[in-house]
Amino acid sequence: MVCVRNIVLGDGTVHICVPVVASDIEEIQRQCGLIKHLPCELVEIRMDFFTSLEEANLWEAFYRIRDILLDKALLATFRSLEEGGSKPLSDEAYERLYTVLIEHHLCDMIDLEASRPLHLTDVLQQKAEKQGIHTILSSHDFQGTAPREMLIARLLQMAERKADIVKLAVMPHTEEDVFCLMDAVRCVHAKISQPVIAMAMGDIGRRSRIEAASFNSCVTFACAEKTSAPGQIPCAEMRCLLDEHIG
Repeated sequence: MVCVRNIVLGDGTVHICVPVVASDIEEIQRQCGLIKHLPCELVEIRMDFFTSLEEANLWEAFYRIRDILLDKALLATFRSLEEGGSKPLSDEAYERLYTVLIEHHLCDMIDLEASRPLHLTDVLQQKAEKQGIHTILSSHDFQGTAPREMLIARLLQMAERKADIVKLAVMPHTEEDVFCLMDAVRCVHAKISQPVIAMAMGDIGRRSRIEAASFNSCVTFACAEKTSAPGQIPCAEMRCLLDEHIG
């Protein structure tokens, strides 16, 4: 289990994470003002939408976010173009970006892409651990869903890289793809120590977001206004659906 501020990931509870998808400080503040009142425990800051990734801009953005969102856990993410993000970023710039976040403790968690070089993610994980910042190692496939055994292997490989949490998102084309993902996560849950975040995207994958608890996914992503991935459900609706599913 992983303790982040006032929540525990991996204790059987499904927590809602809402993304901030904005390019400038004014829009960031406006979205955070809405998210503040939503029934979510985590907020993902999608830095790939930022107009500027200069250190001064990061400081201002994250301090204003924290000032508004108070005790909600902050997850910082730069999602590369290849994995569904808004822009590319070199490995060197990626390392500099996350090093600023870690050294100045601007967030509670960081998302690192498993597709980045092993030495790069290892260095960032070590830096984060020293600062008490948790790491998510993630893999996103916006093209399709690999066979069950390949999904299991991908999750196990990520778990071996010692991140605190592993995350897997796929794009289903059939209901069977959704069941394939859910079954793979159930299988891996008994084999690794880390909590898992997993979802099938798009309309077809909607049930994986709602039924996260049934296959041991500890976080589901919902939206305030702008979505950061296909198939995200509005946060208030998601809270009701989760409560109904548990009941």
